[in-house]
Amino acid sequence: MIMFRSAMLILVAASTAVAEPTRVEVGGPRAVRAEIDTADGQHIVIVWMRPVRVFDAPTNAEINREKARLYALQALAKHLGGAELTLSGASIDKAGPDGNEYRLTLRVPADKVRVAATTTENAAPAADEVRVRAPKLFTAGAEHRQTIHALADAVRQSLRAAVAEKEREQFLESVAAIESAIKDSSKLLRREIEADRLLFDTDDRSGTSRPELLAELTAVRSRILDELTAAVAARKDDCADPKFTAVEIAEPFAAILGADPLLMEVTGAKVVHLADGGRCVIAVASTVVKDASAADRLRAERVCRDKAIAGFLAETRGVQVVHVEKLREEVTVRVEKGREKVTTVAEVLSMTRAEVEGIAKDMPPVGTWKSADGKVFYLAIGRVIEAKK
Repeated sequence: MIMFRSAMLILVAASTAVAEPTRVEVGGPRAVRAEIDTADGQHIVIVWMRPVRVFDAPTNAEINREKARLYALQALAKHLGGAELTLSGASIDKAGPDGNEYRLTLRVPADKVRVAATTTENAAPAADEVRVRAPKLFTAGAEHRQTIHALADAVRQSLRAAVAEKEREQFLESVAAIESAIKDSSKLLRREIEADRLLFDTDDRSGTSRPELLAELTAVRSRILDELTAAVAARKDDCADPKFTAVEIAEPFAAILGADPLLMEVTGAKVVHLADGGRCVIAVASTVVKDASAADRLRAERVCRDKAIAGFLAETRGVQVVHVEKLREEVTVRVEKGREKVTTVAEVLSMTRAEVEGIAKDMPPVGTWKSADGKVFYLAIGRVIEAKK
């Protein structure tokens, strides 16, 4: 009887025993290791690695999360014995520091995984799928290259969030912060690559070439900065002020006047302090449109030019004093406190009245536009005064 009960206990214990997770050593410079279990139709992958610490905390967190996710997928590929996995539906359960390591738990639906014995060179995965290859030999070069592109992905994610900003000022502030971050981060990563003793100072395309990695970092940095410039240029078009129509303004006056609707709306003289130390003088005048004829357009241009010169030389109206600040290709302006500074152009430019009159004679028309309803015609005259060398 006792023997029978003992046998029953052994049988029950064997039937209820839980299989130990499979341990997978991925290795590499980050000493990646993983534990993989399959239960309830899911592959559960827990991965540990040495974390990236070279950047600021938010950037480190983003890059570590992406690196650990990729390592988890590669560990799964190794565990399943395939050269390549194509999968969908993977989700991160937990991720964050674990002592001196970084730990991430990834859940992958087992029925959403396809295992291939050979790698696929040409066919692209479906839009909702991810393709990953089993790890071969992890090198310091491969690790740095992955960090370069993980940094680029993190920056692009921040840029997408910035583009979603509704307020133009907030958008520009976000882009400026991203621009500063990519410059600082790429500088820190460059130092790490330069100091890595596992890299070689030969340009042999071996994957562990320091010059090759530094060139790739420089190229990625340049592409990101170009994307920032393009985003700012696109947002500038989106944020065009609706107060005016039929806007035709020559550069650099278009960038300056278009940066603040007040500069196009308020008539009179404007002195602009440029970022390079030079100055730009502009005078804006307006008149009521009588009809849509060519004769009335000619009349409006003549009237506005005379009024613009008179406003430029006026000693009682005051002057709008403007300072230009540049964010790459985007021009932003700061108008000095108050609608106008009560002074003369001569005082602002530290010139005599005769000198200012000489400038006024040489100021050609630089732009025209109309009010949104087309009832008011505006004309601007202007001139750039180069900085003294």
